[in-house]
Amino acid sequence: MVKKIVKKATVIAFAGVMFLGGLTFSPNKSQAAKKVSITKSVKVYEGKTAKIKLSNNKKKVTWSVTKGSGNIGLSKKSKTGVTVKGSRAGTAKVQAKVGNKKYVCTVTVKKAAPDADAKKGILTKNNLSYWGVKNSGNIVIPEGVKKIGDGVFDLDVDSGQISGVKLPNTLEVIGKNAFASTKITNIKLPDSLKTIGDYAFTRTTLKSIEIPDTVSEMGDYVFYSSELESVKLSSGLKKLGKNLFDSCDMLTDVTIPDGVTYIADNCFVSCFELSNVKLPSTLKELGEWTFSGCSKLKDITIPDGVTTIGAFCFSDCGISNITVPDSVTNISGNPFDSDMKITWKGTTYEDSYDFMKAFKGQS
Repeated sequence: MVKKIVKKATVIAFAGVMFLGGLTFSPNKSQAAKKVSITKSVKVYEGKTAKIKLSNNKKKVTWSVTKGSGNIGLSKKSKTGVTVKGSRAGTAKVQAKVGNKKYVCTVTVKKAAPDADAKKGILTKNNLSYWGVKNSGNIVIPEGVKKIGDGVFDLDVDSGQISGVKLPNTLEVIGKNAFASTKITNIKLPDSLKTIGDYAFTRTTLKSIEIPDTVSEMGDYVFYSSELESVKLSSGLKKLGKNLFDSCDMLTDVTIPDGVTYIADNCFVSCFELSNVKLPSTLKELGEWTFSGCSKLKDITIPDGVTTIGAFCFSDCGISNITVPDSVTNISGNPFDSDMKITWKGTTYEDSYDFMKAFKGQS
């Protein structure tokens, strides 16, 4: 009986010790320190972003790219994570240093999938990364691009700034405002090029340019207010657009190739240094204000075959004498300065008012 009582007491005592031991040594999960951890790996497409998380960290952290710095960029750095942006296909390592401890994430950058425009060979702001093209510095546009879309590198609508460009031999179209306001000083246009859109090179620092003979269409304001000094135009052109060289006040001479039949309004307006212009034998129409303000233009020959001269076409020029060919049948307003001597049908008129009176009375 005594043995049973002792045995029972021993069991109770042992249970009590185990109970107390459990209270004493079992860790409380809510009070245990959580370990700092990092996202082990992420995948991101070129031009896209992904988040790397640093969990359970409350201390200062230093973020860095320890491998493949050309493939990614980091932004929005904090104690709890960082944003990574893919820039070039490949792999990279991102490190978070907290005190003496280092945590590493592996980043895999995948080549961007082509969008609908890229599949058609069109370069746009949204698919620069697919083509591997930057929007600043000296850039190379790869073979396969057939069209540079509207405003891709236009400084007015983008923070990038390109200073040089190499174009592919597959290029057929340069879109509207494509290189507007950029700092490019020269550019070689490929023989594959067919069309140049409105404002494509407006307000650029281009000094000279040769338009290949494959180009058959140029829009309006293409070189407006640029620093162009010389230009060779395409023999494939039929017309020169409105304000094409407006305010190119460093342009000195231009030869307009045969084939051009129409020079639109304001084409060379305010080209203050323009002193030599050769008009084509195929020309039929001169628009309004075409050479207005070309104060250094002292002489010009209007070819036989021209039928129309627009208002103020030669106003405020340096021309003192001009011959109007017999082929001219339509004049709007007065294209000439009042003191300009004009020869028409064998008669020289001392001022444009006398000429206009005679023209309206006889034509």
